Amino acid sequence: MPEEGRWPNKVEGSDHIIRMKITLPRSMTAPLPAPHSPPPTQQALTPTSFRAKYPPLYQPPQWPIDVWDGLEDCRNSVRLYYQASDNVDDVKTCASQRDVVNIGMSTIVQDGKYVSESHSGYSQLWKKDSTKLKLPPNFALYMKTPVSFNSYKLEDLEYRHAINVIGYGFDSQKQPDYQYFSKHGWGKLQRHLTTTMRYVFQCAHDLGLQTVVLSYIGGGAFSSLFPRDYEQAYLNMFVEAVKDARDSSDFTGGLELMGADQNLIDALGTVLIQQVRDIGRIPAVWKGTEAESKLFVNAWDPHSYAGNGNKGDHSLDGYVGRHSAVSYLSCVELNPHILENTYALRPN
Repeated sequence: MPEEGRWPNKVEGSDHIIRMKITLPRSMTAPLPAPHSPPPTQQALTPTSFRAKYPPLYQPPQWPIDVWDGLEDCRNSVRLYYQASDNVDDVKTCASQRDVVNIGMSTIVQDGKYVSESHSGYSQLWKKDSTKLKLPPNFALYMKTPVSFNSYKLEDLEYRHAINVIGYGFDSQKQPDYQYFSKHGWGKLQRHLTTTMRYVFQCAHDLGLQTVVLSYIGGGAFSSLFPRDYEQAYLNMFVEAVKDARDSSDFTGGLELMGADQNLIDALGTVLIQQVRDIGRIPAVWKGTEAESKLFVNAWDPHSYAGNGNKGDHSLDGYVGRHSAVSYLSCVELNPHILENTYALRPN
């Protein structure tokens, strides 16, 4: 036994291990609390859990889930077109961070719940920019999507070329687009629309497709707060943007319209100095072997996944979503090829 008042310091088998007998007050000998359990690992998103993020009214169709394992070629077909002058990290933020549903900045869904404001990458980048001198990136997303008319079996599906082109939103004062153009001048819209149309003709040329089937990007519900004579002023901007984008591209194929009214048909025909016909509406325009060589232009939303509100959305985007797999194919978590297959457009 050591002498009283001295610390024991006997080494047992090692110069680095010293065993000591120390008497501590009772208050210091209570057991330590158990460490916190690690947070549960977040499960990878699946097509089924993706669909569950939507309220039943707005869900995309079930059948793409049933054939998902056979759609790898479709997932790999995606092409993300953007402007080379844009920050690529911002482009990827806008592509990755999407609202589940966003209709008019009033009906917004995140993870199965209705929320009061958009959490899209587009909205968040706009909020963080204190200068408000430039909009977040506008981009387009091409995909070869399965469509189905009668049977939902993989072997019976047909496939169509679709490019989801984001229209500028003027349906709410909360829209970044409305806030930007109302402050900096509506005349700037012409250049932005031309850029948007360039994605379309570049994609058609890249894929060797024979015909572009246009829709009225930014028309309809998106235009309710456009301050000028919408029927004429926006129409003129749109058709001039189509002409400028086509003329500056290497695309030499044909041009058709879907879901267009007579004013658009006449205006586009006059500017292009050629007859342009309307071929109908989704999904009828997808039928027939001729449709296999056409690029169909979907009018997409700045914030949501492609298809937006699907069966509960009566816009073109909703009809495209309810009859195809674009919602699933536009989700980066389900389809990481989106951030791999990127194409930067240089200025003319």
